[in-house]
Amino acid sequence: MTNKSYIVTLAVPTEEFRRTLAEVIPDATVLRELSRNRVVVLVPATSADALPTVAGITAVAPDELAKKLRPGRRGDS
Repeated sequence: MTNKSYIVTLAVPTEEFRRTLAEVIPDATVLRELSRNRVVVLVPATSADALPTVAGITAVAPDELAKKLRPGRRGDS
């Protein structure tokens, strides 16, 4: 099974979101908490469409690099 990670912005406390997420998508995992009421969530690819329907979410964005780095580069342009 393939998983996808998303950055999710919350309108509720993280613990409340964790409980709700477990009810809606039992195989989802909160990987880490970020600043400004955001968390990184790992969900099965087959359940990704259900993520925006979880109560307490105000935004969902794929957790991916905006710009891919070339080998040998440190990211400075």
